[in-house]
Amino acid sequence: MRNRTVPKNLASSTIPAGTELLEIEFDLIDQRLARRTSTGEQRAVALEPQTVVDFYGRVMAMLTNLDIAVSIDTVPGETLIRPAFGRCCPCRL
Repeated sequence: MRNRTVPKNLASSTIPAGTELLEIEFDLIDQRLARRTSTGEQRAVALEPQTVVDFYGRVMAMLTNLDIAVSIDTVPGETLIRPAFGRCCPCRL
């Protein structure tokens, strides 16, 4: 039996955010979405069963608490029916 490497996370590249740098990481082992800044501040949102709307709101609140203004296209491009994330929908993660 061979050992194989299993990815632990999916991470963004470093993102300029005002005078700081930001990194966002989906931690697939600890089941959380974490963000870190160049000042060392860290916060996370649990990856748990929730609606897309709730997850989007929690992530945006996490970024807003850092005074980071972001613009995210809220319409998914992978589906034929394209509800915006900011509106109520029956989708669940």
